[in-house]
Amino acid sequence: MSSMNVVTLVGNMGKDPKIFDGTTKVAKFSIATNEFVKKEKKTEWHNIVAFGKTADIIEAYAKKGTKIGVLGRLSNGSYEKDGQTVYYTEVIANNIQLLSPKGSSDGNKFESDQIPF
Repeated sequence: MSSMNVVTLVGNMGKDPKIFDGTTKVAKFSIATNEFVKKEKKTEWHNIVAFGKTADIIEAYAKKGTKIGVLGRLSNGSYEKDGQTVYYTEVIANNIQLLSPKGSSDGNKFESDQIPF
C-alpha cells in the first residue's frame, strides 16, 4: 500500500513574504485559515515555503492580506536553540493560486487567470 503527503490550504497571508536569493530563490510566509466551531472562530497559522518560479510569483504578486491557495506537502524539522531542541512543521508549496480579486483593498492588481503559471 502506498502513502500520501498532501496539504491543501486556502487562507490569508499574515505578513509580507520573506525572500531569500541564492542558488534557488526561496519565499517564506505564513497564512491564516479560519474554522468556525459552535459559532466561535478559530484561527490556525501555517508556515509555507516556496522555491524557484513559485517563489518568484509570491515575490511579485503577494503581500500581507493576499488570499492564497496552497497545494503542497508537510515537512517536519528541528534545530537547536539555547540548548533546547525546537521542532517545527511547514508546508512545502508545490502549487499556489492567488485568489484576491483585481482591485481588492489589499492593493493587488491582478486576476487569478492572469497569473503567469
